[in-house]
Amino acid sequence: AERTSAQLWALFVQLVQARLRIVLALSPVGPSLRGRLRNFPSLVNCCTVDWFAPWPKEALASVAAAFLDDPSTGLPPGLPTAALTAALCSAHETAQRASASALRFSKLSVHVTPTRYLELLKTFANLLKARREALDKRKSRYDGGLEKLASTAEQVAAMSIELTELQPKLRVLQSEADDLLLVIKRDSAEAEKTRALVEAEETAALAQAASAEAIKDECTAELASAEPALAAASKALATLKKEDIVEVRIFKTPPMGVKLTMEAVCIMLQVPPSKAPKAKLGGDEGDEISVSNLYWEPARKQLAAGIKFLDRLLAYDKDNIPQATVDKIELFLARAGSDFSQEKIRTVNKACEGLCLWVRAMVEYDTVAKVVRPKRERLAKAEAEYLQVSIALAAKKEQLAAVERELSTLQATLDATQARQADLQAQVADCETRLERARRLVGGLGGEADRWEATAMRLGAEYSNLVGDAFIAASFVTYLGPHAPNIRLACAGEWTFLCKRLDLPCSAVANELQRQREEREGKEEAARQTARRPSDSRRPSVAASAAAAAAAAVAVPAGQQTGAAPFSPAATFSLSFSLAEVLGDPLQTSEWSADGLPKDQLSVENALMLQTARRWPLLIDPQGQAIRWICAKERRAARARPPPSSIGIVSTTAIATASSSGGKALPSLPSLASAGGLLSLTPTDLELGRALELAPEFG
Repeated sequence: AERTSAQLWALFVQLVQARLRIVLALSPVGPSLRGRLRNFPSLVNCCTVDWFAPWPKEALASVAAAFLDDPSTGLPPGLPTAALTAALCSAHETAQRASASALRFSKLSVHVTPTRYLELLKTFANLLKARREALDKRKSRYDGGLEKLASTAEQVAAMSIELTELQPKLRVLQSEADDLLLVIKRDSAEAEKTRALVEAEETAALAQAASAEAIKDECTAELASAEPALAAASKALATLKKEDIVEVRIFKTPPMGVKLTMEAVCIMLQVPPSKAPKAKLGGDEGDEISVSNLYWEPARKQLAAGIKFLDRLLAYDKDNIPQATVDKIELFLARAGSDFSQEKIRTVNKACEGLCLWVRAMVEYDTVAKVVRPKRERLAKAEAEYLQVSIALAAKKEQLAAVERELSTLQATLDATQARQADLQAQVADCETRLERARRLVGGLGGEADRWEATAMRLGAEYSNLVGDAFIAASFVTYLGPHAPNIRLACAGEWTFLCKRLDLPCSAVANELQRQREEREGKEEAARQTARRPSDSRRPSVAASAAAAAAAAVAVPAGQQTGAAPFSPAATFSLSFSLAEVLGDPLQTSEWSADGLPKDQLSVENALMLQTARRWPLLIDPQGQAIRWICAKERRAARARPPPSSIGIVSTTAIATASSSGGKALPSLPSLASAGGLLSLTPTDLELGRALELAPEFG
């Protein structure tokens, strides 16, 4: 069946009563708890009250050990966990005793809660990591600078050696270049002489060549007059066929023109005539056998060769006709007269006409050749002389080419040597420039090297003492903010003594040991000087006086020096801890002083705690010094930051104006602080709440 609303409500109430648990955490600090208990008695009557007492030492040690062993904290490995655990517990107990002492003597209530202890652990982890990173960065910078100086010094030495090695090479190359220049000058002079001789001989050879060419042209021109006849004869012979030769040969009784033609041909071919019978004395002229008849039979034998006969005529050596043949043919032509003309022979036989033309062309050519032959001899002589001159000229040209090739090789060698010399000079100049710069750098930073080395050693010592310094600084920042300077000094001295007792490396202990060592060395030196000067043994030395004064100062209890109320035996320990030396930066401290921060130790420590603390501190600032310093510091920092976004950025100096739900602008923090007013934030101030959430300073 379905349940009614009343039944469901009753079931809900029953489940709430059975399972709902409400935990209220109320702080006993101040009168607020007492007022709430009076207003709401059910907080006592209907609640189970658990009163949390201060944590025992075992709980503090357990929490510290678990925190130090937790890898999520980001602490470096190899820390002395046992000593740190004991130191952290002792620091919390020292803070409790200091709080009780402050309440007893100054009526100042400072609450040392377990939350403060947890804050101590986190602050120690953050400080240790931050200081390790900062010291690593600074030391690496100095080490890098020292390495650069060392490498620069090595480079200077290497460049000096290189420059020393380059100078002889440069001198050798310079000497080689000078020698090559002398050789090139000498060979160039010889080459110029050879070139002039070659040019003169070439001019003479060209003149001889021109003379020979002129003779050749003259011969060619004169021979050209006989060329038409030769061409006509050759053309006529070319038209003859074997049948034409046969036709002439078959004549039993050839005509006179045929006889005359064949007689002329036989004379030109140096074919002798047949033997003539003895002539009849007193007979008639017609009865005598004519000379032409004597050549017919030999001619027929020549004609029997056919085409070879024509080839013999075409290949006839017209340039070397014997003079006897020339004389015979001239006698023949004189005897034949007009009977041996082309026109008459043409009427007798066509083949004989061509032979007639050939004979007359040979005779005409020989006549011209007799005139040209001396010129040809001169031409041959000129060509022979030109050939000799050309051979000699070619030899001279080859000699000149060899000299020029040698000059070219020498010039190439000289160019390569000069290029190497120029490159070596550039290397020397570059090496000298770099060497000069490196020397200036080393010389300018030579004095800084000692300071850098000392600073690197000091940073290394600080790094080795970082665990104890971070412990004391974290305890200082966590617990000693509200306390007066005397209690701060006493607590810091006790924590320093604790570091020495637990063998935690700490700068104050290391400085004290260094001071004691220097004091002991001073005493030993004073004793040695006293031993060397026995007459002055009664008078105390300056070093002994200083050592006695230092011992007297050490003997004065720390609490008495500062007027502090000694709340533990460690208040009389002479070791002193300076928060400014561990967390401070001289440059940053000077900037803070320029921004209005007072230069006393208390103000500097407060500023360092303000910068280092994980939570936003409450500044008791009746004179307004802190707010003026914060405003100036953040105003300078704001100029170095990018402009704020459209949402708005809230910093520690001022709160950006944000519209409330009623549309009224909120006043800024400096104006409220200067006017002594109060800033009340309500849940309706949504814009201001978003700005606070998004501001990196309030992250």
